[in-house]
This record gives sequence, C-alpha cells and structure tokens, in this order.
Amino acid sequence: IYADLRVTLDEIHLLREEQQALPTPATLAEEGFAPFAQDASSVSRGGHAWQLLDAKAYFGQSQAPTVAGSFLMRLTADDDAPDIWLN
Repeated sequence: IYADLRVTLDEIHLLREEQQALPTPATLAEEGFAPFAQDASSVSRGGHAWQLLDAKAYFGQSQAPTVAGSFLMRLTADDDAPDIWLN
C-alpha cells in the first residue's frame, strides 16, 4: 500500500491544484487510484476504509488488522513528500 500511496501522490497534487483542496477518498476511488479504489487487490491487502481528516491527511483504517495495519498520510500545501505513518 505504501508504494500505491507514493504513485497516487502525483495525482493528488494535480487534483489539489485544480480544486484548491485535497480530493476526497471517494473521488480518488472513483478515479481508480490505488489504494483508495475498492477492488480484489485492496481487499486482500487489508480492505482499508479511507477518510480525509481536516483536509490535511488521509487515514486508511485496516478492516483486517491481521493482514495489514492502518495508515496515515499527512500532506501540507508546500510539501512534495508526505509523512506516511504505518501502524
């Protein structure tokens, strides 16, 4: 999932420029961006439930903690590299 977040980060930056706000997890899922999209692969990697926190961070809560932990990806407006926390 960490690698997926890094790849999707470029798309998040582009959408943030267009919308002047971070895109919602639902928008990212609709566009098919991993790890936000719900497909067979995401289910096998923990089935994370994603939410946007304070328009600054994405939290992916693992639905299968024995398979994968939860993730927090913090972004700031002038930050090219997010802080990614794994549990």
